[in-house]
Amino acid sequence: MKTFFVKNWWSFIFNGAIAIVYGLLALLIPKEVLELMIKYTGVLLLLGGAILFVSAIARYRTKMPYGSMLTVAVLLLAVGAVITFKTIATIQVVVVVLGIWALLTGIFQLATFISFNDSLSNKGLIIANILFTISFGLIMLFNPFAAARILIVFSGILALVTGVLYLWYGFKLKKIK
Repeated sequence: MKTFFVKNWWSFIFNGAIAIVYGLLALLIPKEVLELMIKYTGVLLLLGGAILFVSAIARYRTKMPYGSMLTVAVLLLAVGAVITFKTIATIQVVVVVLGIWALLTGIFQLATFISFNDSLSNKGLIIANILFTISFGLIMLFNPFAAARILIVFSGILALVTGVLYLWYGFKLKKIK
């Protein structure tokens, strides 16, 4: 296994460079990166739907079962079109759904905390987590674009750190013979 990594040291450097480029873009232009990521997802779904649609037609012509493949193809095409051409609305819906999920998770954590309060340790940490989860859910509900940009910025920071580590690791592997 070590030999595999040593021989492929360049892949760590390549992935590190890509992560750094993404990280810089996410930090410098988070709104554009967010929209681009959503549009990219929509285009991928459109492509997958088109490929499945062509496959379903081929199956139909050869008298093979095609119904479920055609259904999935149509769904992918529809969802891909909505995501690609209604990017802003898609971002809002996704972030609001995540906000509702975070809010419900925080409320569930609070109910659990109240139920098991006597037997818990680290109560301060648990309360901080509950407050953070509920607060983040509310921010996502009431200001979805700001929340989405925050998530992109966080992903950019993570990508920068990961990219630097990959570069470092790749150059270390390169030196091993």
